[in-house]
Amino acid sequence: MDAGTIEALQARNENLETRLRTLEARRGQVPVAVAKARAAVVFIWGTYTFADNAGRPLRHVLDENGEPVADAKGVPMVDLTGTGSVAVQNYMGTAFLVDREGRLLTNRHIAEPWWEDEGDAPLLAAGLRPVFIRLRALFPGHPDAVPIEVLRVDPTLDVALVRTVGWTPTADPLPIHPESDRLEEGQAVILIGVPTGLDAVLSKLSVQEYSAMDRAGGANQYATAEYLSRENRFSPTITGGVRLGDSPARACLRCADHGRRKRRTGPGSPGARDRRERRVP
Repeated sequence: MDAGTIEALQARNENLETRLRTLEARRGQVPVAVAKARAAVVFIWGTYTFADNAGRPLRHVLDENGEPVADAKGVPMVDLTGTGSVAVQNYMGTAFLVDREGRLLTNRHIAEPWWEDEGDAPLLAAGLRPVFIRLRALFPGHPDAVPIEVLRVDPTLDVALVRTVGWTPTADPLPIHPESDRLEEGQAVILIGVPTGLDAVLSKLSVQEYSAMDRAGGANQYATAEYLSRENRFSPTITGGVRLGDSPARACLRCADHGRRKRRTGPGSPGARDRRERRVP
């Protein structure tokens, strides 16, 4: 083997070692990045109803015995003249802390859950307006749910900006990529968020923790969420993936939902079926 061949092999070996060191360094950076990001990933809880111009909310229709009336498919009937409880819709989502003033980046369908929603479209068409009863953010390590307000939504994309009210997070915000337009399809990404709502958290509880949770909130889902927040049990789901052909903002936010639009739950126990009110006044 001549000197030139030996030098070529040595150069090739050095190049391979350099690439391996780079890969190992990146691999070591992932846990650090994930640990830092966890504190900036926020669980969102929303509850809303619809009301007319006079402020009357939709209420469940009751029969002469005071029991809720349902249609042939078992869907509760609601009306502005109903005498039952206010008909509400609960949902959950994810947001990301992006500055030190409490601003959070999320999806528009989290900031405005009625946006492009087929079930809510007839109510909007009838002239009713959506009204938030509760819009809260639950931060890892912070015991109390924090009210949030919607600052603005994108008119066409599923992106929105919200902000905490009455409390400013101390966690480091997630940096926004300064050149997101240079991200290429197929690049590796870390998907992080709370795509399954309470399910993933509940599945990790022990029997004793379930009992304590039931004593604290029973079948009330929001009380359950508050209990889990106080016990610091919220932990974002983290998986790997690749960037698909989409706008960078939408691609990033889809990490929050892992492809699911949103989760609606009825007013009953965790996991209750979606209850779509079909009667439009």
